[in-house]
Amino acid sequence: MTDTVARDVQAKQSRLPQHWVVFSIAAVAVFLMSFDSTLVPIALVDIGEGVGQTAPARISWIVTVYTITMASSLVAVGRIGDRKGRRSTFMVGLGLFVLGSLIGGCAPNFGVLLAGRAVQGLGAAFVFPSSLALVLAVWPKGQATRVIAMWTAVGAVAGALGPSVGAGLVDRFGWRSAFFVHVPVGVIALIRTIAVKVDTEKHIVGSLPDMLGIGLAAVTLGASALVLAQGRSWGLADPRVIVAVVIVLVLAPTVWWRCKHHPAPIVEPALFRLHTYRRTALLSIVIPAGIFANFSMMPQFLKRVWGYSTFESGLAIVPFSVAASLTAISVVRASKRFDERSILIFGLSLMLATMLFLQFVPTEEPQYWTHFFPAVIVAGIGGWGIGLSMMNGIGARELDETNYGVGIAILMTARQSGALAGIATAFGILGDTSEVGAKALDQLHEVWLFLMPVFVLALVLAVRIPKRSAPLKTGAMP
Repeated sequence: MTDTVARDVQAKQSRLPQHWVVFSIAAVAVFLMSFDSTLVPIALVDIGEGVGQTAPARISWIVTVYTITMASSLVAVGRIGDRKGRRSTFMVGLGLFVLGSLIGGCAPNFGVLLAGRAVQGLGAAFVFPSSLALVLAVWPKGQATRVIAMWTAVGAVAGALGPSVGAGLVDRFGWRSAFFVHVPVGVIALIRTIAVKVDTEKHIVGSLPDMLGIGLAAVTLGASALVLAQGRSWGLADPRVIVAVVIVLVLAPTVWWRCKHHPAPIVEPALFRLHTYRRTALLSIVIPAGIFANFSMMPQFLKRVWGYSTFESGLAIVPFSVAASLTAISVVRASKRFDERSILIFGLSLMLATMLFLQFVPTEEPQYWTHFFPAVIVAGIGGWGIGLSMMNGIGARELDETNYGVGIAILMTARQSGALAGIATAFGILGDTSEVGAKALDQLHEVWLFLMPVFVLALVLAVRIPKRSAPLKTGAMP
């Protein structure tokens, strides 16, 4: 009773309703981690050089390690949050992310940096599902899909701002600032979380997550990334590549078998009997694979072909940030009137057009406004603004209060796995050389050629998603 009175007093003292206070805290955490996901790619070369690594396929592991840790832990951490408390899970995750940022910023060598990235990835795995679960627990009934769209838009806006703001930080304060920037904001968010008491603890009695399955999934993802990133430079006959392929072929079926038989699997097979959800899960792999691969290649093109500095590359991608941010906000409103499938198809068509443009238009001669600016704008609108923003809304159609947490966590796992595959493959195509000029452009043409069928596949899958059965009511979101 006393706790209830204290919460009531605190709510009256707050300038915002409780559900908005909770959303603001969750949004800060999601913003930090989404910001990091696009800040690091723009600064990869600087970070790699700072710890003595210059080969593209090796520095790609700065992104890969983070993604593997996050992707293999998301669903399990969501289950832990249901059992142990979403608020405490959120705080642990935010604390881990801050700790990982400190380790990365202070890293004296490549190994310590990768360790910091792994801790950051684990922290993100704790934060993403628990932050959404916290918000859903206090949000007004009947508006769950609306807040999911808002929550997704926060990540899209943060991700869009990462390249420009991050490039400025790295240019002015050095590569370590790409990690240190998260620390003060993360600490403030932690303090705010402690101060705000939220009644979100709907503990669920059940089995602990499949910890062995988590480990096997992580090894499988790591081996897959090794093949994609190093297969071209090492050669498919290399013993290391052969061992990695064997690991994938043995462990992938084992992980799926455990998912079907463990009481708390890392992926819930029952959800894949939902027609729209199943197809959205597949799209959540394919779309991020293309979007993140292309996003990682844009600064590579500007630096290696046109000779831009990190700061100049960040400034060149500012229009991408603006277009993606405005679009992510706009599609939330547009989806009230138009079917999300139609919006997604439009966005993917724009991404395919962008790949064609990049394949045939840019040359060695820097001509930003005619040879790069159009691609930046269209990719920002079609990829980050529409593609990433629409996936969760479509996937949530067949979910309800009993499976929102695990359902969204699986979609996020698919997204991270897709991003991992796309980035690893793109850097694998670039190889272990540091070619510049015409040779670098030829390598990038190979990447863009690879991405064309990726977006064609995404379009085919999107067309097969059923249309929304009925228009949304005013105030509701997909």
